[in-house]
Amino acid sequence: MKAAVIIFMVTLFCHGIIGQEWKLKRSYTSNFKVWDIDPLGNIIYAQNDALYKLDTAFSVQFKQSIKGFGNITSIDATYAQKTLIFSKDMQYISFLDNTLTSTSGNKRLEDLGVDYGKFACFSQISTRYWVYDDVNSKFFRFDDGAKEPILVENLNLLLNQIILIDFFESNNYLYLLTENKGIYLFDNFGTLVNRIPIAKTTTVQAVNEILYYLKDDSLVKREKDGYETLIPLPEKGIEDFKILGDYVYFKTESALKKYSLKKN
Repeated sequence: MKAAVIIFMVTLFCHGIIGQEWKLKRSYTSNFKVWDIDPLGNIIYAQNDALYKLDTAFSVQFKQSIKGFGNITSIDATYAQKTLIFSKDMQYISFLDNTLTSTSGNKRLEDLGVDYGKFACFSQISTRYWVYDDVNSKFFRFDDGAKEPILVENLNLLLNQIILIDFFESNNYLYLLTENKGIYLFDNFGTLVNRIPIAKTTTVQAVNEILYYLKDDSLVKREKDGYETLIPLPEKGIEDFKILGDYVYFKTESALKKYSLKKN
C-alpha cells in the first residue's frame, strides 16, 4: 500500500487528538482495492476493466477502460496532472493525465531492463519513478530526462533477506515496508539511512517524516523520536487508509469513507 508527497498534507494530527472525535464527511460504496488520492482530493481507483476518478464530492468525473493494460497493481496520484499506474501481471507502467488519458502508452519493463517488476511509484518530481526488480533484488530510479537510471543492487544482502510488502517515496526518502523487519529508509540516491522497527502492518503513510499505520483497532502515529500515539479507529473492518489535509480516508471491504476529527 502507497503513500504521497503533498505539500499541504495533514495538520490536525500535529496538534494531538485529546477532546476530539471522528466525524464522517462522505461515503462511497464500492469494493475496489487499488486506489490513491491526488493533491486536490480526487480519488482514483481501479475496478474490473476500468479506472475511475471521483471528485471531492465522491461523484464520478472520469472513467477509462483499461482492458489492454491488465489488472492494475498500484496507482500513484502524487501529482494532480499526472498519475502512474502499474500492472505486475502485464509488466506495464503507464502515465495518465488528469482525465485518465494515457500520455505515454504502456511502457514495458522488459524494455527498461527490468526482469520482473513487483512495485512502482513516483520519485520526487513527476518525470522520475522507482521500480523494484524482484528477480534481481534491485531498485531502478528512472528519469525521463536522463539516459541511464540510478540503480540500487543486492538489497537482500544489504537488508538481510527482507520480505518486501510495498514501497513509496515521501520527502525525498524511499520507504520500504517489509513483512519481517519493519521499515527501511533510503535517500533518493539509494543510500540506506535508517530502519524503523514498527509492528507488523500492511499499510503505512509518511507525513513530514511522521509515520501513520494501522494496528489492531487503532491508527498509530509514530513521531521521529519513536513516540507512538494510538488513535482509535472510527469503525471496524478498516483495511487501508490515506491522509490528505484535515481528512483521513478509510477503506473497508465495501466502502470508502472520508473522516475528519472534530472537537467535542
